[in-house]
Amino acid sequence: MRTVLLIFLSVILYPAFLVFFLPEPFAPDNVNSFLLRSIFHTSILTFFLLFLLFSRFRQYIFSVLDRPSVYIFKGFFAYLAFIPLMVPITLFTGYFLKAVGIQPSLQEIVRLYMDSDSGGVLTLVFISSCIIAPFAEEVIYRGIVYRAMKGRFPVSVSIILSAAFFALIHMELSSLPALFFLGLALAWLFEKHGNLWPSIGLHFFNNFFANMALLLLKTTDFVNLESLNL
Repeated sequence: MRTVLLIFLSVILYPAFLVFFLPEPFAPDNVNSFLLRSIFHTSILTFFLLFLLFSRFRQYIFSVLDRPSVYIFKGFFAYLAFIPLMVPITLFTGYFLKAVGIQPSLQEIVRLYMDSDSGGVLTLVFISSCIIAPFAEEVIYRGIVYRAMKGRFPVSVSIILSAAFFALIHMELSSLPALFFLGLALAWLFEKHGNLWPSIGLHFFNNFFANMALLLLKTTDFVNLESLNL
C-alpha cells in the first residue's frame, strides 16, 4: 500500500506544484502552447511512475503483459458491451448535476482540443490519450493499485475501491460516474483474465473512439457544442 500512497501523492502533488509555484507559465493564454505543456508534464509524471514501478515490480508487470496479440482484442469486445451502458450514465450525470444546480462542463482537455488549430499538437494529444495513457494507466491503476488493494480486501471491494481511486484521481466532477464505471470494467477484465492487455484494449478503444468523435465534432457542424450549454 505504500506504493499506492506514493502514486496518489505523485498524481496530486505534481500538478499542485505546477499550479501554485509556476502559475503564469501554465495559464492557458495560448491553446496550442498550453496543450504542449500539459502533454510534457503529464509525460514526465507518467514516465517517472512507470520507471519506479518497473524497477520494483519488473517480473510481475511483464508476467501480466504476456501475449498481447491473444488478449488485446478481448478489450474491443468488452468495449462493445461497455459503451451502451456508458452513454446513459453520462447523460444521467448531466441531468442530475443540472437538477441539483451544478452546470456540467466539458473536460478542460476536451475544450482545449476543440479550440486547438495545430495538427501537430492534436496528433500529440491523440498519441498521449490513445497510446500512452491506456498502457500507463492500466499498469499503474490495475496492475499495481488494484493488486495492492486485492492483497488487503476481497475482490469485489478491491474492484470498487480501485475504480473510485481511478475516477477521483482524474478530478473531473461531470465525468466522475462514467470514469468510475470504466474503472469497474477495467478492473473486472484484469481480474477475469489475469492479464492487462484486455484492460489496455478497452481503455484504448474507449479513448480512440472518443477522439474520433471529437474530431468529427471539430471538423463538421454535426453538433454545436455551444448549443449543449456545456
